[in-house]
Amino acid sequence: MKTLSPIRRESILAAAYALIDVDGLEGASMDRIAREAGVSKTTLYNYYPSKEELLRAVIVRYATSFLTRSVEDLVAAEDSPEPLEAKLKTFARHVLDFLYREKSVGRFYRLIVGASVHSDVGRIFRSAGPEEAMQAVAAYLKRRMDAGELAPADPYVRARQLMAIIRSETDAYLLSQDFPDFRPEDVEAMSARAAAFFVEGAKARSNV
Repeated sequence: MKTLSPIRRESILAAAYALIDVDGLEGASMDRIAREAGVSKTTLYNYYPSKEELLRAVIVRYATSFLTRSVEDLVAAEDSPEPLEAKLKTFARHVLDFLYREKSVGRFYRLIVGASVHSDVGRIFRSAGPEEAMQAVAAYLKRRMDAGELAPADPYVRARQLMAIIRSETDAYLLSQDFPDFRPEDVEAMSARAAAFFVEGAKARSNV
């Protein structure tokens, strides 16, 4: 069995991403991706047997890996003495930084969200990282509930609420051509508001 080269795999992903970024999902055919990557179509299919598999790999590489890393950082800091609100603020800042300050990530993310409305891209996108990350956030929040920091609730619903609150001030711009250039202080302020709002609504309360 022929060994698949990590370098060639990366060049294929880069070529696919570049074409999708310029011409959209429909314009990035397997033929064009193979030419852009400098490989034969047969070689391309050896690495990715279908366009769906290639698209999933591109989404993981360029659009959802940031979320996975943000969740990993949140979990890694779980035992630190910082208050929960401060930890969630840092998590929110990481998410917003990647989505709205890393221009290439944000642009690709918006393209995927837009295409999800009228294609199967939404299912591929959800299976490529966001759902796994959401489950990890839910597990994290469940542990905070068990520790008495948050009130008992469905942890998965709480995780979805947290992510919605984090994006609440920015989602309106996702499909807008007039996308604002958020400054670091803008992201910091939005992150602080999101964390404070979530904790205030979800925190455990004494029955006094």
